[in-house]
Amino acid sequence: MLDVFKTYSKKTIIVLLMIMNIFFYYTNNVPKIVIHKILKKFLVIGSAPYIKEWIPKYLDEFINNGYEIITFNNSWKAVPIDKINLWHMPADFLKAGTLLPTCQEKQRMSIYQHDAGVEAYQSLYLSNYWWSNNTGTMFLNVIYYHLLNNSPCEVVVIGCDMIYSKSGDTFYSSQKNNKARNDPLLLYGEQGLAKQLKHSKQQFEKYNCKIFNASTSVSRLPYQLFTKHLD
Repeated sequence: MLDVFKTYSKKTIIVLLMIMNIFFYYTNNVPKIVIHKILKKFLVIGSAPYIKEWIPKYLDEFINNGYEIITFNNSWKAVPIDKINLWHMPADFLKAGTLLPTCQEKQRMSIYQHDAGVEAYQSLYLSNYWWSNNTGTMFLNVIYYHLLNNSPCEVVVIGCDMIYSKSGDTFYSSQKNNKARNDPLLLYGEQGLAKQLKHSKQQFEKYNCKIFNASTSVSRLPYQLFTKHLD
């Protein structure tokens, strides 16, 4: 190291030492810049019977506060199409869906089509209640999609209470071609569904993300109640 300095004049060495001192000063004293990821916010909308009345009252408030509007299954029909950021379309929707969008309506929406299997989310499901044919339920697939692809995130859920009654489970139950079924209950059973939903809450906590339920109706969802839009 000293031999290297012998090749320079004293004046050059002094300049080099000054530069080194300045470098070390700023390296040790200048505050480090911390980059914070922007929290992405989503409103996930289901097809509960009250959703068509809820939308005109509260949807714009969520949009004005930076929430992206997410629909799945048939709930796209309850939301003004130009306000939908993403529609999650099940693999079997053409066969099992009730409210099928026209080609023109599809062109106006961003669509994510789910595969028949949900291997991408399998690690997030509660394995003891993972069905033998690798099939999940669309609600969990949708929230897990955003958990995996948009962390850190905040998800607010509305119209996904998973309450099933003979008087009508959805806003389109009165339609003659209604194909709605109690899929989550048929899939997991009462106890299994409760455990799967509780596990989904724990998964959001594990990823340092937030999930809320904005429904004031009876609900099976175990998430914290969201009321900011009611203030």
